Amino acid sequence: CTRGTVKASKRLLQYLKGSRNVGLEWDADVEWRFRSRYGQIAADAGWEGELPDVVFFSDADYAGCEKTSRSTSGTLVTFRGMPIAWKSSRQHIRALYTMESEYCGMFDSFKILDSQGYLPSLCGVDKSKVVAFCDNTAARDLARVSVTTKRSKHIDLRLHAVRDRKSQILYCPTDAMLADPLTKPV
Repeated sequence: CTRGTVKASKRLLQYLKGSRNVGLEWDADVEWRFRSRYGQIAADAGWEGELPDVVFFSDADYAGCEKTSRSTSGTLVTFRGMPIAWKSSRQHIRALYTMESEYCGMFDSFKILDSQGYLPSLCGVDKSKVVAFCDNTAARDLARVSVTTKRSKHIDLRLHAVRDRKSQILYCPTDAMLADPLTKPV
């Protein structure tokens, strides 16, 4: 064991000791309402079949920071309708278009999804078979096709890892986006 591993293990054990009585409680009614609402939205967007257990929402504001003109990405990962991971952070690039900002938000969401090492252990969840909701049709379309347009030519090649995923990216109306509050200032 390295010194960093021991330190991280101690920190985890301290957290678990201090949060014994805190947690998320799964509720069948919550899952049913979630699957009903977002299953219908997914069906309207072309999804066939039942929603998988892992669904995530990706959103971004466009140039929301007045000082740097950078956008903020927001991600919410759900398992059977319950939030299990979320993050809101400033994007590493300065987006030229709303589509680019949303596409970068999807990239940030996939990074979060990849960093959650416990997902495969949750009922055998395959990270490549999740549904991603995004409220920008241009960003969704860019992720689906490998055609480069005049407006998307400049996008950083690292971001095109979104295209390499097997995940289904579906449109979700802004008013139904669960990640929307993560991109707004408090």
